[in-house]
Amino acid sequence: MVKETPENANLPSLENYSAMDDYLFLKHMGEKGNELQQKIFLNALGIDIKGKITTTNTKLAPDRQKGKTSILDSRIRTSCGKDINIEVQRQKTVDFIERLIVYLCKRIIEPMSKGKNYKELKKVITVAICDFSFLNSLKYHNIFNLSNSNIYIPETLIDKIEIHIIEMEKFRKPIIYEEDENGKIIKSKKDLKNNTKHQYLAFIDDKTTHKERKEIVKMGDEGLEASMKNLEIALQNGAFDIYFLEKLEEMHQENVMQEKIEEGKIKGIREGKIKGIKEGKEEEKLGIAIKLKNKGIPIEIISETTELPLSKIKKLWKNSLLTYIRKYIHTNATVETIHKSNLFLW
Repeated sequence: MVKETPENANLPSLENYSAMDDYLFLKHMGEKGNELQQKIFLNALGIDIKGKITTTNTKLAPDRQKGKTSILDSRIRTSCGKDINIEVQRQKTVDFIERLIVYLCKRIIEPMSKGKNYKELKKVITVAICDFSFLNSLKYHNIFNLSNSNIYIPETLIDKIEIHIIEMEKFRKPIIYEEDENGKIIKSKKDLKNNTKHQYLAFIDDKTTHKERKEIVKMGDEGLEASMKNLEIALQNGAFDIYFLEKLEEMHQENVMQEKIEEGKIKGIREGKIKGIKEGKEEEKLGIAIKLKNKGIPIEIISETTELPLSKIKKLWKNSLLTYIRKYIHTNATVETIHKSNLFLW
């Protein structure tokens, strides 16, 4: 354990940490070596896991346009042909769902090399554990797939995509909503003694204290014991302290960058308005110049009155003349008619 000093007083410790932090979640649930608790947790969510599971690379190929590498909190492949991503989302962002879908699509496309049979497409499952609520459903755990929009037609288009949204804000409430075996939504209380799903979610929950987490482990299985062991090792070996400080610096840099972007936007709006006003005034002057010239006023006087340079007034005359001639040619006017036009007073 790092000795607490004024400089690191806010560093996470066994009494002050977040189990939903991406680094800590990776250590106690996400990375290679955590297959035992991963399998138990996924089965508890209703995801049927048979045979061996393997924790694989959590990085996806960079985006072609932005070059951004997508990093998943935990990526699991099963011998029964499923590609599963467990992701923890602590902050609600405007593009959260869109980003979730993009990552899911990348995982669908990634293994499909040229010439590969589309029938070999693996089932892709995303489990998003959110530290907030945003769905209209009363349930804390909702499952989405590609099904017929008519509720009276229980038909799935293809059983290759599945998204689990778990809203911890709803799970923390004294009364929670779940589905019974018939799909009916019912009220219930958390059962930390017997319900495996409740135990694992309570263990992961940010609001659970270390002391409460230990009690949950006593009531749980060997998977939770392994998670607790990994969690304590991660907190005590000093590696997380370094990560935590780096994360703070990264967040600071992001905030600075965002401030610069906002400043740039404000500056751009201000400059755009000034430019628009200038262009509007010039258009008004050009309109006055045309009217004065059509009344036979010399261009020198027009220039002095409108404060427009002579070159601009002459260019305006040339463009107006060409437009006028095209108009008369289009209407089959005679040369005599064109000459009679007061445009030639220019």
